Amino acid sequence: MFNPFYCLFEYSAHDNRTLQISPTSGVNPKHLHYFRFIGRILGLAIFHRRYLNAYFISGFYKMVITKKIALSDLESVDAELYRSMKWMLDNDITGVIDETFSLQEERFGELVTIELKPGGVDIEVTEENKQEFVE
Repeated sequence: MFNPFYCLFEYSAHDNRTLQISPTSGVNPKHLHYFRFIGRILGLAIFHRRYLNAYFISGFYKMVITKKIALSDLESVDAELYRSMKWMLDNDITGVIDETFSLQEERFGELVTIELKPGGVDIEVTEENKQEFVE
């Protein structure tokens, strides 16, 4: 059930042992049912003190216990993105960064634009709103 070929989970950019939820999991219309089933299996394993050979990113565990995810959790997933976001917060980005509240991602060979907030493709990241962008 943790095999990345099922498109439910993928390995983090940090290593090939730590799993995270795949952003392409929605390709399967029943993916939420599968996640619910996997959650029940994990719950049973924990309850019965059984070992599962599956390791998740720290942010995943925080989401399970409804704890707020911090920027530092990104470091274990994608160290390069973490360093970029940290640099953005620590430095003046005026005239340096040309970003909007959107991102482009390749999904199954197709380039998809994802708005991080409504109308995000038209909102530029500035010194005043960079904290919101990073969050």
